[in-house]
Amino acid sequence: MSKKLLMIIVAFVLVIGAAITFYTVNRSNDRSDASQSQNSNDQDKTDSGNETVAKTGTFGCLQPKGDGPHTMECAFGLTEDDGTAYGLHASDPTVFSGIGTNQKVEVTGTLSNPETTAKFDTAGTIQVTSLRKL
Repeated sequence: MSKKLLMIIVAFVLVIGAAITFYTVNRSNDRSDASQSQNSNDQDKTDSGNETVAKTGTFGCLQPKGDGPHTMECAFGLTEDDGTAYGLHASDPTVFSGIGTNQKVEVTGTLSNPETTAKFDTAGTIQVTSLRKL
């Protein structure tokens, strides 16, 4: 394989990786904006079960529901040793930088109930306030 072809392949992989990262960050921001809007609409309602939690598990992409076609999208999540999965959202997406997939972490934040229309089978979503590698 020539060096020129190898350089083209490496450049292509880097561009695809950057595009996926950009998409994930923007999607996370859109979800965060939507949840903030929902929270402001619910301020006069009682607390719907949100609680502060500290969870330990493996950081990575959540598995989509069902057996249908799967896309390359990655929604950040935490999977505990017993298989329980949680979606992870942060108002500052850089909190996830430097954390590799399959990395053991401890997450602290506010746990909310799962959305019934979610693409991923989770026990809820954690609005991350801190994330620590183990």
